[in-house]
Amino acid sequence: MQGPFAPILGLLQAELNAVISGPMAPMVRSYLPQTWVFETDRGPLTLAADSVGRVSSFAGSVQERDVTIRIRYDRLVSALQTRDARRIPPAEAPQVAFHSQKGNVAFSFLRNQFGL
Repeated sequence: MQGPFAPILGLLQAELNAVISGPMAPMVRSYLPQTWVFETDRGPLTLAADSVGRVSSFAGSVQERDVTIRIRYDRLVSALQTRDARRIPPAEAPQVAFHSQKGNVAFSFLRNQFGL
């Protein structure tokens, strides 16, 4: 993780690692692998977890994904730093598209962890 996206990629990975290794891990792991693409005004970011829970993130996009989240970059940073949607400055709500049923379930469960 290098370049201007390094801090946000680190936050995304840390948050997902915490969930995958926390008390809800058995339930969360049943929905792996997962790939989410955050389409921001500064470019796309990809967050992925493989079938055994290894998490990776990178600047860029992939075709095969479970969830696409269109969100302003500054709003994504605020969401990850506060993890509280009520504390994020008002702006256009993120647009979420589900490309798999497991992505829909996982996002519904994890959205609050990410402050979305």
